[in-house]
Amino acid sequence: MISKKWVAVGLFAPLSFASLLLTATQADAQSTINASTFSYQGRLTDGGAPANGAYDLTFTLFTTNIGGLAVAGAITNAPIPVSNGLFTVLLDFGAAAFPGDARWLEIAVRSNGVAAARLPLTPRQALTATPYALWSQAAGTASNLSGTISAANIGAGTITGSMLAAGGAAANLQASGQSGVASGGMVLSPTNNSALANAGYVLVGTMQGSDTWIQHSTNLPPLGRKLHTAVWTGTEFIIWGGLNGTNKLNTGARYNPVANTWTPLPTFGAPSARFQHTAVWTGTEMIIWGGADSTFYGDGARYNPVSNGWIPINTNGTPAARYEHSAVWTGSRMIVWGGSNGGFFNDGSRYDPVTDTWTSMAPAPLGVRTRHTAVWSGTQMIIWGGLGASSPLADGARYNPGSDSWSGMRLSGGPSARLNHTALWAVNQMIIWGGSANGLLLGDGKRYDPAGDRWFDLPAAGAPSAREQHSAASIGADMLIFGGINGAPLGDGFRYSAAKDGWSSLSSTQAPSARCQHATISSSNEMFVWGGMDGAGTSLSDGRRYNASLNTWTPLNQGPPSPRWLHTAVWTGSEMLVWGGADNAGGRVSDGGRFNPVTHSWATMSTNGAPSPRDVHTAVWTGKEMIVWGGSASPAANDGARYNPVSDTWLPVETNGAPAARSSHTAVWTGSRMIVWGGNFTNDGGIYDPTNNSWTPVTTNGAPSGRSQHEAVWTGSELIVYGGNTAGGPSGGGGRYNPVTDTWQAIPPFAGRSQFSAVWTGTEMIVWGGFGQSSGFTPSELSSGGRYNPAANAWLFTSMIMTPEARTNHVSVWTGNEMLIWGGTGAGGGRYDPIVDAWRSMDVNNVHDHVQYQTAVWAGNEMLIFGGRASLSGNAPVYNETTSYIPGKTMFLYQRL
Repeated sequence: MISKKWVAVGLFAPLSFASLLLTATQADAQSTINASTFSYQGRLTDGGAPANGAYDLTFTLFTTNIGGLAVAGAITNAPIPVSNGLFTVLLDFGAAAFPGDARWLEIAVRSNGVAAARLPLTPRQALTATPYALWSQAAGTASNLSGTISAANIGAGTITGSMLAAGGAAANLQASGQSGVASGGMVLSPTNNSALANAGYVLVGTMQGSDTWIQHSTNLPPLGRKLHTAVWTGTEFIIWGGLNGTNKLNTGARYNPVANTWTPLPTFGAPSARFQHTAVWTGTEMIIWGGADSTFYGDGARYNPVSNGWIPINTNGTPAARYEHSAVWTGSRMIVWGGSNGGFFNDGSRYDPVTDTWTSMAPAPLGVRTRHTAVWSGTQMIIWGGLGASSPLADGARYNPGSDSWSGMRLSGGPSARLNHTALWAVNQMIIWGGSANGLLLGDGKRYDPAGDRWFDLPAAGAPSAREQHSAASIGADMLIFGGINGAPLGDGFRYSAAKDGWSSLSSTQAPSARCQHATISSSNEMFVWGGMDGAGTSLSDGRRYNASLNTWTPLNQGPPSPRWLHTAVWTGSEMLVWGGADNAGGRVSDGGRFNPVTHSWATMSTNGAPSPRDVHTAVWTGKEMIVWGGSASPAANDGARYNPVSDTWLPVETNGAPAARSSHTAVWTGSRMIVWGGNFTNDGGIYDPTNNSWTPVTTNGAPSGRSQHEAVWTGSELIVYGGNTAGGPSGGGGRYNPVTDTWQAIPPFAGRSQFSAVWTGTEMIVWGGFGQSSGFTPSELSSGGRYNPAANAWLFTSMIMTPEARTNHVSVWTGNEMLIWGGTGAGGGRYDPIVDAWRSMDVNNVHDHVQYQTAVWAGNEMLIFGGRASLSGNAPVYNETTSYIPGKTMFLYQRL
């Protein structure tokens, strides 16, 4: 029978379209049917041979080749005759369906007279230029013109002043550096603007803009959790409930993937704390029902994200309290079924949120069960598997809420008995995968076709390893699997393609860490993974989004790393990378985070292959990697690793030939190599080449004396070392090292100091503050500084007028024209301009300004500050605040003559 062949063809894709031709003939264009009708010719093969006979075809127009939105159709034609594989149909989606954007045609087919559903063929066919000739019918009207009309085609004097758009004349003046400012009017410019001067403006003075501080303390993710629920609203996914360790939660949050932001859900009116409940999305509301805490629940509530409020669910007629049940949304009702509360259930009920009422269901032809699966096919709820009263189950049934009736499912050829598996509905079939039975983990699955009541095997080649407590999501007709547990949590993902009937691996680059009992939800082209439990039993508060078209993972906004000090930070050009340091309990950490100042969001960094916990280490940015090396790690370390933020991976740094273990050293990046020097009162170092993963020693001949807590800058050709603590106290000496010749040259001594800051301006090294001898013989905190010019090999003192308060353990950055000083043991900060040798104060605006051992990076137009400790006393708070400082700009005031 051709119908049996056809169903097999639709599932296993031996049927294909080839040599598809799209034509629009002159006769079509003149047809009296519709001006937007065009003919479509195709060639249909069955099992490799040209098809013959009558076939039922439907045609649907989409915006993309996979997934996406249907913009027109489906068009269902009368039975189409196919002769020797060829057929011709007339299609009319209407001219509005072709606005100029790309379009793909999806064709679904079945043999004529067969009751089975039409099966979509892949791939979709791209529609090329001819249908867009429809658009040209209106091209003669001015409303459809786009692009530029040349000046030669505009008659002289054609456009008068009354015909200009509002503001057009002013825009024309502004384009030439002028404006419609009346005589005597004022204009502010961010630069000393010669164009304004040439246009008749006179510079009359300057104005100083206000400094801006931004506390990045919002948009934090919800508390880590497992056994929670997630729903997709169409624009956001919503997390609610679950377990954090052993603590039950009644909190949640909404994640917006466009803004990469989290918004907490209110707890007022929310259901009580619970886990292993169910959640469905109705189109306007999320409905939470059932679950467990120390007891079992038979209640719930509806959350509306527009009003950001909860409405309780009527408990009259509700099913008995339970957890580990299933719930599906039919389009108008929520169906709850099965589960347990000590005993097992095989009953359920239907909930109508419009009337807030429950309706019982007809008795099911199934035994009691829990940990089963349920999917909604569009017309039926399909129950399968689970744990029965005494053993795993290998049966199921279909429930039709319209007739309140059940029908059985064929057991022959179905999956083996299992629980903790996944099931989803993908276009026209249910796909079941994984799970466990009697302590045995399963790594197989089946596809179920309800139209034919038949099961089909999933291929074993390339399939995921056996697992349970994983997640599954559908993207079109495909199934995505992630995570789960097999002895330990898993961190891999796989994609099953129904069109190819085959498996492929998801990218591991920036994939979520290994986890189980997490939540997964999908949109039209993305899968979101969040939360779950890791191998240590920790409830996770991070996640990733997976793009099915690009096979890429992107971190979600995860909130800042834990509080720390004595850490490092580098700027990549788009992100601040923070790593390591000491925590508020006296320990050291080996994790970090990535902060994006555009989205004000944090992403976690992989810890796989990261250096051991440490502080007082160094980090440099190479242009594509952050290199962490050395530091205090109980004891000091002489190892490190390279972190690539694109792949979210670490590579070890070679230790053979590396300098001896040390901390309080310096490291600079030359453009091709990292130079490490000093620390732990040593005067040696090494040059690390990441290309070859190798070290070369730095000569000690002529080097400065051994020291720690000094500073170093890279000039473009030399390493300049200055200051620090030596055996004799704070040093005022230093040296210049040339890595090409492997030679040192001494620099003139300056006021000795340690625990200070230094920046390179492009021509000078500026040092400021620290701990040293300002007068007499007693070391103290300094409010002085100096500028070293290597071309002149000479020092100049920085101005002492309006200098910031004396301090140590502060941060400094170079903006391109100013040095910014902030934090440490002193109050406030300052801005130093070396061109005019002048200081300017910084606004404080209620930010923490007495914080030591913070990190700061310059991000192009703002200084990003992270972490730090209030003081060195034992109980002083340690921070994980992220703050941006944007210096107020000098504005030039011009007056119109």
